[in-house]
Amino acid sequence: METLDQSGGETLPESETLVPATDEVAAEGQEAPADELEEVEHDGKNYKIPKALKGALLMQADYTRKTQEVAEQRRQHEERVKAFDADQRAQAEHLSDFARVVACNDAIAQFEKADWPQIRANNPQLYNDLWFQYQQTKESRDKAVLALQQKVAERNSNAQRESAKRVEEARAALARDITDWSPDLAGKLNRFAVSLGFTPEEVGQVTDPRIVKLLHAAYAGNQAKTMQAASQKAASVESAKPLSTVGGASPTRVKATETASDKLSTDEWLRRRNAELKHKRGR
Repeated sequence: METLDQSGGETLPESETLVPATDEVAAEGQEAPADELEEVEHDGKNYKIPKALKGALLMQADYTRKTQEVAEQRRQHEERVKAFDADQRAQAEHLSDFARVVACNDAIAQFEKADWPQIRANNPQLYNDLWFQYQQTKESRDKAVLALQQKVAERNSNAQRESAKRVEEARAALARDITDWSPDLAGKLNRFAVSLGFTPEEVGQVTDPRIVKLLHAAYAGNQAKTMQAASQKAASVESAKPLSTVGGASPTRVKATETASDKLSTDEWLRRRNAELKHKRGR
């Protein structure tokens, strides 16, 4: 299929792409010279595009990434809100069940204070009614206790699953955002956090990847500072070493001129040594 060229009525093959005319590129759809193209990666594939479009493509990729991050943060926030609401409802139910158990225990305590033989002797019918109520109350208490135990166990199980899910999400985020992330690095960060005053229990409760990223940044800065200090110390030690003897000077001659490790300063020793070498070359 061909497309009508509005400028002159001629047609161009549909497969060709019209390129705006520049100083180097003709307007007849010719490809841009290789020196005007630059290879970029997009969605795991490499493309050659005009250099002028690289900035726009990178900005679009950055915008897309940030949009995805915001969407993910919103999703996690909504999930946390839902989990919080569910937890609040579970706590209210637990309080209600617990209050029922407490009420049953209070009633049972009152029944157990009664003088059952006396009641039975004076009023057998009342005795039977009270005894039935006593047994019903104990049965209700046992059922309430069992229901409470089951709900607590279910809540704990849900909490463990939610915690494991958050940990897995945090690991995925850290593996994505920290290039050298590994179990070994995680252990180093844990020990670094403990060295800052945190307890192992406190460190173990951290599941927010943002906190771990801050800890990683602090750890990387501390490592760079330590390496810089070690490098400066090594350079200081190296500069403090006495210069080795050049040529075949005898031990006696070196002693006569003295070395930098003696009372002479390094500058004075160098001055004398240069004078000695100059004297040898003049012979």
